[in-house]
Amino acid sequence: MKREILLERIDKLKQIMPWYVLEYYQSKLAVPYSFTTLYEYLKEYDRFFSWVLESGISNADKMSDIPLSVLENMSKKDIEALFFIYVNDLC
Repeated sequence: MKREILLERIDKLKQIMPWYVLEYYQSKLAVPYSFTTLYEYLKEYDRFFSWVLESGISNADKMSDIPLSVLENMSKKDIEALFFIYVNDLC
């Protein structure tokens, strides 16, 4: 993928992420990770936070509003449901 397209896609995903994901992203820029790797991370975060909203685990209106406390308080049942979805996507 061309660098400029990759950076545009990264920018779009960054605009919808919670603050703590943006902090993580910034920390990975210092390592440095490739932009392709960072893009793949952001895509997985998008997938995860979309699931958090769709499943009702958070009642936030948008991804960027999902508080860190929602992740801290996810139940074992929630984690198992997410794991089930990811495993089925691999098959």
